[in-house]
Amino acid sequence: MINFDKKNRQLLTDACFSCSEPHFRRPIADLPQVGCCSYSPVFTLFELAKMAQSNPAFYFNLLKDEHAVIFDYTICVHAFVHPAFFEVSKHTSLSSLEFDDLKTSYSVCRYFEDGKGCTLPPSFKNAVCRSFICTTVEESLTTSEQEELASHVKDIHVESWLFNKEHQAVLAAEGYTLKDHSQEIFTYLKSISTN
Repeated sequence: MINFDKKNRQLLTDACFSCSEPHFRRPIADLPQVGCCSYSPVFTLFELAKMAQSNPAFYFNLLKDEHAVIFDYTICVHAFVHPAFFEVSKHTSLSSLEFDDLKTSYSVCRYFEDGKGCTLPPSFKNAVCRSFICTTVEESLTTSEQEELASHVKDIHVESWLFNKEHQAVLAAEGYTLKDHSQEIFTYLKSISTN
């Protein structure tokens, strides 16, 4: 049911095409069934390095994306939020966690295409996108499959975390941030090994 794509270091499952996870049910018919692709992806130095090395135009377009929020060493691309959310949220009293969950239920990742799924090249997907498997799918696995899944998830996150830690330290020592030194960071990321 779950396959580990070794080349792109990502978990894949056909179960997503018929998502039955209650947490990801759409509240209105106007929204496509996107499952967990209601997420606002955060691109780290790990993914930005892959972009710099294989598709510089994508890197620079990401920096100019009107839906992107640029932090020192990450870029978050906010999901599309259906206007119905703003009307519904006005009339409810929610904790911040409940508010975020409600907002996510009305959201669609900007890289999701109905009938196709994620349109990002696999190497541009962050660790969350490459490793997330919902509870419904995970609970359908045997104990040994769940252990194997946990091992893959850990490997994906550790690889990204170690890369980001190392290269963020180098860039911080130079005083570089994505907001103020995107070209310098691009040059640096293009020059390093991501394997």
